[in-house]
Amino acid sequence: MSRFWYGVLAMLLAGGLAACGSSDSVGGSGGPKADSIGHVFVIVLENKSYDLTFGADTEAPYLGQTLPTMGALLEEYYGIGHNSLDNYIAMISGQGPNVSTQADCPTLSDFATGAVVNSNGQIVGAGCIYPTNIASIADEFRSAGISWKGYMQDMGNDPSRYDPALAASDTRPQGPRTCGHGTIGRIDQTQSATATDQYATRHDPFMYFHNIIDDQTYCDEHVVNLDDAFVDDLKSTDTTPAFSFITPNLCDDGHDANCADGTVGGLTGIDRFLKQWVPVILNSPAYKKDGLLIITYDESTGFTDDSTACCGESGTISQLFLQPGITGPGGGRVGAVLISPFITPGTVSTLPYNHYSLLRSISDIFGVAYLGHAADGDTAAGTDCDNETQPCSFGSDVYSAKMPVFPARPAS
Repeated sequence: MSRFWYGVLAMLLAGGLAACGSSDSVGGSGGPKADSIGHVFVIVLENKSYDLTFGADTEAPYLGQTLPTMGALLEEYYGIGHNSLDNYIAMISGQGPNVSTQADCPTLSDFATGAVVNSNGQIVGAGCIYPTNIASIADEFRSAGISWKGYMQDMGNDPSRYDPALAASDTRPQGPRTCGHGTIGRIDQTQSATATDQYATRHDPFMYFHNIIDDQTYCDEHVVNLDDAFVDDLKSTDTTPAFSFITPNLCDDGHDANCADGTVGGLTGIDRFLKQWVPVILNSPAYKKDGLLIITYDESTGFTDDSTACCGESGTISQLFLQPGITGPGGGRVGAVLISPFITPGTVSTLPYNHYSLLRSISDIFGVAYLGHAADGDTAAGTDCDNETQPCSFGSDVYSAKMPVFPARPAS
């Protein structure tokens, strides 16, 4: 029996989840038991258009057909750019693409010393690792005393992929299976998968903020290997972070069609991963109490296929006449599935949302400040969006069973 299944069995016994077949263990059935959302789980997948996932001939029927019947399908959800990294950065900080993050930062670089932050809260110029004056949602959580973790599949399986010299001298008890990133100024060795380690740093946005990676203990505690930690953390509401950001490896997130370990990836890999992990989340005490599960993609299939946008996304990046989507204003239409007791199963939303909307909505849930482009909108939390030229928070079109109560939020 694998480590994963041992952990699941232990969670079932410890959490009293043997009744996982009951009506309130799936999706939003039974209605919310709380007035507000207290636990958010985000799973980010890779590079699929809306039609590929949610069309009639989908190769991922669990994601494309089964899960939407358990919650809400957001038909008009968009990525904010191409390629991958700029989308992940946007989800946790509201920072838009720059020419380095747009290229997935093949070499890890800092921004120029003293880089200017403009009136929209955007750092000006190009770079990969954001300086300490640029906040992510992790900084907001830290200041507010809200627990969070990033769970990264395969991280640390092969330490030499980060920096062989550092890996050899790593004295941490857990080794490099937490806070896995390369060295600034060097090539990112995780841009492609190996048979034993398919973790990609560019799909782990927390590794691009000095506020996180410069504090080794803090980083080790908060950015961890998925298989090592997630099941144990889900055993009780007390050990489950309020915010969980989950990144599958390059096979299970659908990025690679033919995976380095010989398994099948693409949409088949996505369904395989979700069938394993979604029931574990939905049957956890934290989810049942006050949970929200969000599943989406970073971007559509690629800038040559779909670079459309929504929500008033800016048409240029930095001080160059480049577009966030390279050939267009955005990352294309990808869709999203949200499952929660606050959502009536089978809900369909046709209002436009993107990754800045996602960040804005998470900020509403936890009562923290809007960051970057998440602050561009002016629609209050819990109010339906009436303006398609700004990133809006999720409204009653999503929270169709019951509108959550949102805590007071500081001004951005």
